[in-house]
Amino acid sequence: DGWSADLYVSSEGTKKVSLRRRNAALSDDGFEDIVLDSNGSGCVVGITTYISAAGGGTSKKQYGRGVTLVERDGTVCRTQRDVRVTLPQEEKPSAEDVLNASRERMRNDRERARAAVAARDQGHSATASVNGNTSGLTDEQNMQLLTAAMYAVAAAFALKILSELLSLWLVFLPLAFLYAIQTCPSNESFDAKKELKRVMRGEKLPENHPEKPKDWLSKSIARVTASIGTELATSLGYEVCLNNIYGAFIVATVRVPSTELDFYWIGAFGKWHYLMQRPMPADKRD
Repeated sequence: DGWSADLYVSSEGTKKVSLRRRNAALSDDGFEDIVLDSNGSGCVVGITTYISAAGGGTSKKQYGRGVTLVERDGTVCRTQRDVRVTLPQEEKPSAEDVLNASRERMRNDRERARAAVAARDQGHSATASVNGNTSGLTDEQNMQLLTAAMYAVAAAFALKILSELLSLWLVFLPLAFLYAIQTCPSNESFDAKKELKRVMRGEKLPENHPEKPKDWLSKSIARVTASIGTELATSLGYEVCLNNIYGAFIVATVRVPSTELDFYWIGAFGKWHYLMQRPMPADKRD
């Protein structure tokens, strides 16, 4: 429970073993081996050196010097004591073998635990599925299902409408293009001065524009002012440029250098429609 033995190679190149309790080493130094002093103190001892018994290799016993790490009752030694331990000579597994066997046993235990948890979860899932199929839905769940169904129906209806509109547009577009070609105004029908007068007297302004004349008097004054202003502006010269786009409509540009403005119209469906005005490019001004 929380005990582990770690093997490592010391700075002298020898293998050492360290005993840990909850990942905390019980000693700063490593040991040659860690044994249980069953014939003496009953403590767990960290062997620092081995001592051969008198009689050389004929002896069946071997001695070791070390320090106590764990007391007989399983508690960590508060004060480590130097002890001499009598060890049997018979072959015993090394600390590395014991550690490897312990790790293998722990690995097998983890695998069995995972298998048990997976089997338990699978059983719970099957039970929940059966219970879900046999039990009724709550009012909140029914409302959620109804809302989802309504959204699905609305989405399908919207997609159908878009599909119909797209089909109509694909049919209408060629017809509209042919109609635009048939009703495209000619270049000769564009009267630059006449269109400029309409723009200057505010005829092309929106109805709610504050500068658009509202009554008969203001319209008459605007008409006279526009006529005089147009004649004065164009008396110094103006340029007209007509661009035919695929025979369906014409873009007309009137440049009036005296006002440093460019005016734009589009001719389509038998009429000329005013678009906008903007300042002349700086490189075109005198």
